[in-house]
Amino acid sequence: MILEAILAFFECDREEEEAIVAYSKSTVAYLFFGWCDTWYKRGMKETPEQIKAIMDRQRAKL
Repeated sequence: MILEAILAFFECDREEEEAIVAYSKSTVAYLFFGWCDTWYKRGMKETPEQIKAIMDRQRAKL
């Protein structure tokens, strides 16, 4: 159910889009779902602020 909501939010069902746009949206949507799924499976211990800090640290390593 949450995956469907995320895919709808990122509008991943628009067939008329160029391939690069469609694949990019799909990549971001599934990445976001993966973060949510992992957070849930880990018991949702981290606060939104902690999740943001983790994302910031990860982005700095790219």
